[in-house]
Amino acid sequence: MNTNDKKMVSRQSKTTRKIVKTLSIYLTESESEQFEKVIEKYQVRNKSNFVISRILNNQIKSVIIDPIAIEYHSRLTQLINHFKAIAVNYNTLVQKSQEQDKKLEVYQQLFKETIDLSKLCKDIITLTLDFEKIVIDKQKEYDS
Repeated sequence: MNTNDKKMVSRQSKTTRKIVKTLSIYLTESESEQFEKVIEKYQVRNKSNFVISRILNNQIKSVIIDPIAIEYHSRLTQLINHFKAIAVNYNTLVQKSQEQDKKLEVYQQLFKETIDLSKLCKDIITLTLDFEKIVIDKQKEYDS
């Protein structure tokens, strides 16, 4: 093996490539800006592998994870779990109130709380639909 031969290990495929030739490219200012935008858009870590795959028409798979969407989803899941806990507490209160003389007071309080929770649910649904529109718009932006 020559001392000039280099080996390059790709992080994604864990395969070793023997580098035989090195090429350089020259870009204008606008081309360089476009190139950097594409690199940023696809969050490329290795520019040379990206360029090689584009030149050789290999398919590029890019998974972009939106931390804000993940956080929103996890908080929404927590909120749903709280609603389930409230439902269990409602059932318990109704069962206990049937044994007591204060049925009317308990039902009136439950009715007020139910109205408040239904308003909260409507707000959550509205926020979720707005958030989905934002996420879909971002996805369309990435796809273009």
